[in-house]
Amino acid sequence: MFNPEVPYDIPPLPVDGIETVKILKKVTPAARALSALNQVTRLLANQNLLVNLIPILESKSSSEIENIVTELKAQV
Repeated sequence: MFNPEVPYDIPPLPVDGIETVKILKKVTPAARALSALNQVTRLLANQNLLVNLIPILESKSSSEIENIVTELKAQV
């Protein structure tokens, strides 16, 4: 039975088998993409703009998936 007063004991991650060729082939492009994103964010005058925009874009995409028409209007 669930008891919110008792913390869940998370088992340790398996160390063997994590660094496989398949995983490393996916990590490298992801690391490069994050590095490029980091460089782009340094060019922004207000870096919070990017972080605050993500939920709006996710909501818009979610609405499109559900076939709900929405408009994203820029506020000046």
